[in-house]
Amino acid sequence: MFDIIKQLQDLAAELAETLEEGDRQYRTVGDGGPVIDWWFVIDRNASYYAVYALMQEPVESGEELPDMPVPCGRIEFRDVSFGYDGKRPVLSHISLVIEPGQKVGFVGPTGTGKSTLAHLLLRFYDPTEGTILVDGVDISRYNRASVRRQIALVQQDVFLFSDSVRRNIAFGDFDGSGEAIRRAAESADAWTFIRHLPQQIDTPVGERGVKLSGGQRQRISLARAFLKDAPILVLDEATSALDNLTEDQVQKEMDRLGKGRTALVIAHRLGTVLNADRIVVLEGGKIRETGSPQALLAQSGIFRRLWEKENRKRAKKEGVESCSL
Repeated sequence: MFDIIKQLQDLAAELAETLEEGDRQYRTVGDGGPVIDWWFVIDRNASYYAVYALMQEPVESGEELPDMPVPCGRIEFRDVSFGYDGKRPVLSHISLVIEPGQKVGFVGPTGTGKSTLAHLLLRFYDPTEGTILVDGVDISRYNRASVRRQIALVQQDVFLFSDSVRRNIAFGDFDGSGEAIRRAAESADAWTFIRHLPQQIDTPVGERGVKLSGGQRQRISLARAFLKDAPILVLDEATSALDNLTEDQVQKEMDRLGKGRTALVIAHRLGTVLNADRIVVLEGGKIRETGSPQALLAQSGIFRRLWEKENRKRAKKEGVESCSL
């Protein structure tokens, strides 16, 4: 289902482009009348068939199950394994407990299953083996929509609709009052730029938020999470697409968002999890190390090697930039 949602997001943007381009395709050349780029029409027509095919996908099962009650936030991965389409496991026998209110960082090389853990918690997929429990109850006993209502997700790729800032923040909570939306924007430090927009919070953001910067789009995503006010927070490489200065600014809002919640932070840059209560190092789909940031840095293990490698790359980059001044 998660794959379908992502594909529909991409196709929605492509179809919007199709409509705009269609208006431009009818143009007059001398007295020859309208000229149509038929290759464009054929290519874009395939998008409609793709949407139709996706709409034929089966609806997620289990919607008749009861709703998940508001949890305290204790999460347990109990001997969890998972592989896409039954292929080689991405995760193998993961056992981990996260206590309510804890902030746990997940690090490791690309492709080790960090984001997959979050997708399993959100029930975009179900484990091949093992169980995921929240407050001691298997989350597969609840319908998927109710599980997701208890989890706020902030990702690297922020999807914004071609609508106003207000409606993009209210995404997922259309009952939110105007005052609640403004408070969420202020909490995410988004109001600092919203108040300078032509129509302030009612300003259209353009297709996929094209009229906003990366940092502004990410703050709108954070405002959504503040408005949702869920007891569990997942930050999935939420700042990896930002430059260092913007990342430092957005990181402060993320730290504030995580207070009082159970937070899973999937890190692209290790510095974003140095204030975590615990760090889990994944490699080859398995947990290789776990402990406080200070304890892992004191060891000669994977986390320390990743940390030293990241510092060398940063020093090299800063050296090149300083030489170019």
